[in-house]
Amino acid sequence: MSHYYHKHNGRWQRWIPLKNDGTEYQRITKKMAAEAGAVIGITSQIGNHTDKGYLIPWIGRLGIQAGWEVAQEAVSNGGLDDPLLHDITEADMTYAKEILTRNQEAAANKGNEFHDAIEDYINGKPLPEDAAMRNACVQVKAWLTEHGVEFTDHGVQAEHCVGFNGGIIPREDPMDAGICLHINNGATADLITKRLLVDWKTVEKAKDGRYYTGKPEHCAQLAFCRHAAWNEKLCDPDAECCNVYINRNTGEIVEVKEWTGEQLDAGLEFVGWACECDNALARLEGMLK
Repeated sequence: MSHYYHKHNGRWQRWIPLKNDGTEYQRITKKMAAEAGAVIGITSQIGNHTDKGYLIPWIGRLGIQAGWEVAQEAVSNGGLDDPLLHDITEADMTYAKEILTRNQEAAANKGNEFHDAIEDYINGKPLPEDAAMRNACVQVKAWLTEHGVEFTDHGVQAEHCVGFNGGIIPREDPMDAGICLHINNGATADLITKRLLVDWKTVEKAKDGRYYTGKPEHCAQLAFCRHAAWNEKLCDPDAECCNVYINRNTGEIVEVKEWTGEQLDAGLEFVGWACECDNALARLEGMLK
């Protein structure tokens, strides 16, 4: 499911509409988002056009976990002879899917909590109580200081933009630039200065011991954001772009990826054509209705 964002109390947050019964919509339509003033995140926009194979094992593990929780509940209620273990009903399957959705959303929400905690701290607010988030805040501030970001008693200097969300990108001549950007989207970077854009990502160590970092969509997201920020006169057109990857369980910075100019040029071109593809698909779907 695509992730949408809206502004709440001056901060861009995940937009999760609820039904009349209080449950979340499993599918958010573009019409619903537009009526609510929500925008799709650029990561979701480009995600349909990148390899998401690494997500399959993760979602599979969540699915197994959901099934195990259903089985554990059956055992606690009726023991091994509980009919639930022999005849899984539609209601049980629905319950397992709810667990799966809840676990997926919990992972996404955890990332948002880290982002909010770091943003608050570098803007002068106290450290959070959560140990991992405290560690992340301290490490991020130290890293930013090393990279020339200056802090006052009230947080980062005024000219530094934290939590930028990009606006309309002017359409460019495809014969000249090779891309056609005309999107009103949620292009985000966690901190923008004249010469530096940073976007932190929370990750977990996989079963093989690796952290899956440096993904193409992360480069494309920052490339698009830099283009948006440059149009808003917030940064230079060739500002450095970095992803800072943080272990969401410990708060440790596990890797910093500094994207090259060549990679960012390719990322921006990719975003342009990905959005053009989505626009063409939307037109085709409209014709077939």
